[in-house]
Amino acid sequence: MTSAEQDEAGDEPVDEPVDEPDATGDAGHFYTPAYTFLRMWRPNHRPYGRTMQHGNRRPSPEPDSAGQARCDSTVTSTVFGAVTAHAARGAGRADRAALIDTTDGRALTYAELAAVVPTAAAGLARRGVLTGDVAAVHVPCARQLTLAVHALTAAGAVPAPIPRAGIASADDLAELLTAYDARMLVTAPPLGRIALDAADRSYVRQVFAFGDVPGATPFGELLRGGGPPPRIDPRRDHALIQPGLRLTHADRLAELDRLAAAVAVDAGDVLIGAAAGCPPATWVGLIDVALLRGATFVAVGRPGTAPLLRAIETYDATLAIVAPVTLRTLAQEAAVPPRPVRLLVAGPAPRDAVRACRDHDWSVGTLL
Repeated sequence: MTSAEQDEAGDEPVDEPVDEPDATGDAGHFYTPAYTFLRMWRPNHRPYGRTMQHGNRRPSPEPDSAGQARCDSTVTSTVFGAVTAHAARGAGRADRAALIDTTDGRALTYAELAAVVPTAAAGLARRGVLTGDVAAVHVPCARQLTLAVHALTAAGAVPAPIPRAGIASADDLAELLTAYDARMLVTAPPLGRIALDAADRSYVRQVFAFGDVPGATPFGELLRGGGPPPRIDPRRDHALIQPGLRLTHADRLAELDRLAAAVAVDAGDVLIGAAAGCPPATWVGLIDVALLRGATFVAVGRPGTAPLLRAIETYDATLAIVAPVTLRTLAQEAAVPPRPVRLLVAGPAPRDAVRACRDHDWSVGTLL
């Protein structure tokens, strides 16, 4: 087991699969008490018995005139094709950090990502996850977010990242879970208790957790693999959802092309990302751009300019992505980055802030 698998599995044993049925009568699945009630009263509910009996809801993709299947360009095949290629280029590239989370200083290497994500995706399939199932992701750090989003996407599920900001109670989270029609939830300490309470008030039927969250299935359980690969139509099946936004695999890849054109990084570069004020879809996309290019993404989760400037200096960053509010704060404080670095704004850049930054000889661009 890699260090990433050991870190994220927590203290739960992962020696043998759990095949005995639980109190719900479904082997190895975590079902919340309110699930059956909500399923009975939800209008136009989906026929889970039929899909579980017959498998994937999506029909097999029709070959085109060249005999190629339509589902040959998904987010997983594109991003993790690149991750696997980077990991295969010798020890120096495989051991390079793909993502560093400044919240706890822990990192994921390209080799760890290439090994863990496909295995966890197979584990999700073994536990009955189907193409199109919505899975909310409510975790405290970018490392867990990356593992969860890509494992779910690789399994055919639709991740719905939910940031900590704006979630003050279990009721707030339950409202979002219900709006998303989420069937799964991925969480981690210290958010586990609120997550389980919210799941109990929603349609969620399985909860997975990084670390120790009593009542949830440890992420390490998924690392046994065992399930079949999904069948995904990139033009039809969704790869990420947010309030008022549903992106198919084709949409996500088009957005990655746009971001990659704005974020000029190559293998060996270090990209700093400040989470404060950055929309979840853009945040996930920026991480993917770094993975595609073989760069290192450093996630700064704490608000304020001090953590951002410290990360720029510590990791010798060549590029920093900031939200408009962060750019304005930098300009007001005249907090000069400790080394030459290019700033990109993830949103509409305030003109006065851009002018102030350029007065300090900072290079400022925009992702729009």
